[in-house]
Amino acid sequence: MKYYRIATFNVAMEVDSPRLLNSAAKYEIAKPEHIDITLSGYKEDARRNHEMVSGVSAQTWEEILSGDDFYQQLLEHGATFLHSSAIVVEGRAYLISAGSQVGKTFHTKLWQQYLGSDKVVILNDDKPAIMKDEQGVWRAYGTPWSGASEFNMNMDAPIGAICYLERSERNWIQPEKGPRILHDFVGQTIKPRDEERRISLFTQFSDLITSVDSYRMGVNMDIEAGRMAYEVMTGKIKL
Repeated sequence: MKYYRIATFNVAMEVDSPRLLNSAAKYEIAKPEHIDITLSGYKEDARRNHEMVSGVSAQTWEEILSGDDFYQQLLEHGATFLHSSAIVVEGRAYLISAGSQVGKTFHTKLWQQYLGSDKVVILNDDKPAIMKDEQGVWRAYGTPWSGASEFNMNMDAPIGAICYLERSERNWIQPEKGPRILHDFVGQTIKPRDEERRISLFTQFSDLITSVDSYRMGVNMDIEAGRMAYEVMTGKIKL
C-alpha cells in the first residue's frame, strides 16, 4: 500500500500497474494520519476483464478500475471530474471538453502552438478533478489518471472557463448556459452508481455552469481555433 495526496484528499492505493505507479509518484506522501479514499482489490477483476478483452492488459484494467473507483468516491466528498483536456494559462485552468474523436487534446496543443509551450501547462489531459474550495471557488486538480496520455501535474488552479467542442469547417464560439450545456458536461463525467452520488453530481454541475463561464465552440484544425478560444475564454475579447 502506498499513500498519495490527490486533489486535497489522502489516498491509500494498492496497484501493480507500473504506468499508474509512475504517474502517481509525483503525488506520493508519507503515511498520513487519516485516509479519505482507499483504492485496492482490483487484481481479480482486472484478470477476468483481460481474459474477456485480451487486447487490454490486466495492468491497464487495473488503471481503469482504480480510476473509476477514485472518481466514484470523489462524489462522496463533493468533487468529481470532467472528461477534458485541462490546461493552465496565466494562473487559471481552462477545461476543453468534447465527445470522443472530436480532438480536445489536439485543440489544447493549438493553444501551445499559439502561445508557446512554456506558457501552457497541461494539468491533466483527460480526467482533471474539479470541486469548490473553502472560499467557494471552483478549481481543477491534476490526478494520476489521464487516459492514454501521461500528461498530468500535481497542481491545481482556479477554473477560468470551460468549453465544449464540436467539429466545424469554420471556427466559432458562443457563451452557453442552461440544460443543453449541462447535459453535455454531465455526459462527459463519471456515471454514479447510486442515487446519492447522482444527486451530488447534478448539484455540482448545476452550480459549475452558473459559477464559471461556459462556452460551446465549433473548431477546425487551424491555429486560429486556438487563438479564438484563448482570447474569448480568458476574457481578452468580450462576446
